[in-house]
Amino acid sequence: VHTPRLVDVCLVLEGTYPYMSGGVSTWVHQIVTAMPDLRFAIFYIGAEQGEGLRPKYDLPKNIVSIDTVFLFDGLEQQELVPRKPPKAVKRALYKAMAEVLAAPSGAAMPHQAIKLAELISRTEPSFSCANLWEDREAWELVCAAYGRHMPGESFLKFYWNARFLVQPLWQLIRSSDRIPQARLYHSLCTGYAGFAAALAARRNNAPYLLSEHGIYVKERLAEMQNAPWIPCSLSRY
Repeated sequence: VHTPRLVDVCLVLEGTYPYMSGGVSTWVHQIVTAMPDLRFAIFYIGAEQGEGLRPKYDLPKNIVSIDTVFLFDGLEQQELVPRKPPKAVKRALYKAMAEVLAAPSGAAMPHQAIKLAELISRTEPSFSCANLWEDREAWELVCAAYGRHMPGESFLKFYWNARFLVQPLWQLIRSSDRIPQARLYHSLCTGYAGFAAALAARRNNAPYLLSEHGIYVKERLAEMQNAPWIPCSLSRY
C-alpha cells in the first residue's frame, strides 16, 4: 500500500506492527486507533522477504500507507559490482566515513552517521556497496578501525563481521527514499528504525520522536551476545 500524500505521522517500525502481535505491536495499534483524526504511514523494517508477512491486526482506516524494506535480502545486482564515481564524490564519501569511525561515542557520532547516510543515498548508481570492499580507501579505513578498536582480535573475524553489519545498513540507506513524507517521525527503538527515522526527519525538516522500550534493547543485546556468528570477544563491543 502506498500513497504520495503528506501524512501526519510516519511510524518507523522494526519487526513489530502490523505483522507481529502483542507487546509493542498492541501499543502501536492502540495509539493509531486512539487518534482517528491523524493520518499515519508505516515504514516497516523486516529481516527477509520470505517471512510471508500478513497483518495480525485489522488496520484502521487512518493508516494510509505501508512501505517495507527487508534488510537481509540479497543486494541488487548493481550493488555487487564496484563503480567508478567522480573523484569529488569518492573523496567526500570516504572523508565522511573516516569522520564516523574517528568520532567518539556521544552526540557527534549520530550526526556524522546521518551525514554519511545522506551522502550515500545521493550517490546511486555511481557508488556501490562493492566499492566498500574493493576500493583502496575503504581497505585503509577498515585497517585503521581494526587497529584503533580491536588490535588484539582476529582481523579475519573483524573483517567479515564488519561486512555482515554493513550490508543491512546499506540496504536501509538505499531504501530511505521510500520513507513517506510526514509532519512527524516516530520510531519505537533506536537501531535500524531509529537510524531510518532520524534520516527521514532530517531530510524532510520534520521533528523526530523516539519511544525506547527497555525490554527490546535487552533482547537485542542478548541476541548479539548469543549470536554464533559473533565471537564472544567481539560481542562485548
